[in-house]
Amino acid sequence: MLAYLGERVGAKEWAARTMAIDPEDLNAMYNIACAYLHMGEQEAALDLLDQVIPQASAHRFWWTSDPDLDSIRNHPRFKRLVEQTIAPL
Repeated sequence: MLAYLGERVGAKEWAARTMAIDPEDLNAMYNIACAYLHMGEQEAALDLLDQVIPQASAHRFWWTSDPDLDSIRNHPRFKRLVEQTIAPL
């Protein structure tokens, strides 16, 4: 929420706290990635999505339809990640 309110510093602090508490929480990583995208930090978001997408293929509707990811849909790294994950299914 802090990212959407324009509180970049607070958003990054809370993201770091969240990741420190449970660094394997896929839902948290996904939400933090969305917050990073809102703040214009595509590479940081993609770093998290690199971890989330391969492990959460059952929830592919997250990254195929979530408007929070619209800004990276054509990013080569995002396209490659989605293609690699969906291809075997």
